[in-house]
Amino acid sequence: MKFLFAIAAIFVISITYSYSQNIKATTQEGKEVILSPNGTWKYSDPNIIKTNSKPALSTKSVKSTIVKGFEFWMDGKKWIPAKKKDTENAEFQFNHSDGNCSIMIFSDKSYVPSDDYSKQFVDNLHSSSPEAKVVNEEKRIVNGQEVRFVSVDAVFDKITFRYFICFYSGKKGTTQIISYTAKDIFPEFEKEIVDFMSGFVVKD
Repeated sequence: MKFLFAIAAIFVISITYSYSQNIKATTQEGKEVILSPNGTWKYSDPNIIKTNSKPALSTKSVKSTIVKGFEFWMDGKKWIPAKKKDTENAEFQFNHSDGNCSIMIFSDKSYVPSDDYSKQFVDNLHSSSPEAKVVNEEKRIVNGQEVRFVSVDAVFDKITFRYFICFYSGKKGTTQIISYTAKDIFPEFEKEIVDFMSGFVVKD
């Protein structure tokens, strides 16, 4: 699949319903979530924060030259450096070995409040995809750092794409790890995407 654009959880809940009220459901991990009529979801307990650590198979790494101390570890058999990036603004781009999913990394020395990130990301998409919307957002701890995991759906050329993003902003600077693929095949890559994002490390 050739992507014509570039700006992308351990589980995905997909459900079709016409309820006018929120409903409760339980994940495979036994956590209670609230499903909203617009298709979004959140944990019933706002204090639940998942913790992710660098996977054992993530033995290949790249270091940001923009923000000193940012390292990105991955499974080098699954994620291949792109010969040509979809956008030159990305510091790194990796394509999945089967060619149907990509991850770009953007780093900057500036600080961006985490609470503002999702809105800014969707606003940037609206000019080319007015239907773009946040599907889910949650805090996680990745190798000791608090990050935001954000899912965004957007439509391009009548195809719905899923952006799954790991966003971090701290005293050193900001990074966005943005994966993108067609929404209907996103579940095939979700675990490997999360494993990639779990390789983000901030060194002193």
